[in-house]
Amino acid sequence: MTRDELAAALRREHPQWRIWASDAGRLYATRCGLQPGAPGQGLTVDSGTAIGLHEMIVQAEAEAAAYSSAT
Repeated sequence: MTRDELAAALRREHPQWRIWASDAGRLYATRCGLQPGAPGQGLTVDSGTAIGLHEMIVQAEAEAAAYSSAT
């Protein structure tokens, strides 16, 4: 799969995130409103692989959920 195809597959799996591939080949994902206490602020994660980006997204969502349930 090409980087663009991998990014498209990740977009389908994580529709709340804006996902794109850079010219250098890294994959990025941004989501607004994920950080508790910072409405409207975006969070961006990146990785050199699709699996790595998926893991970063899952981790960011888990951390946000844990923070929300702790407050």
